[in-house]
Amino acid sequence: SVLATMAVKGTVWGIGGAALLLVGVVVKARLEESFLRGELGPAYDDYARRVPMLVPFAPV
Repeated sequence: SVLATMAVKGTVWGIGGAALLLVGVVVKARLEESFLRGELGPAYDDYARRVPMLVPFAPV
């Protein structure tokens, strides 16, 4: 909802904030994936192939 609110504002600050937030979420997700691969090994690889990174319940 924060991302949508920033984008709807349409200001440079709103769009910049939305972009910064999106980059932060993607970076955090990739760091988390790296950690989980190290902890869970092949089991996480199987899971990651079946489930999208950011929206787990979305169809692949």
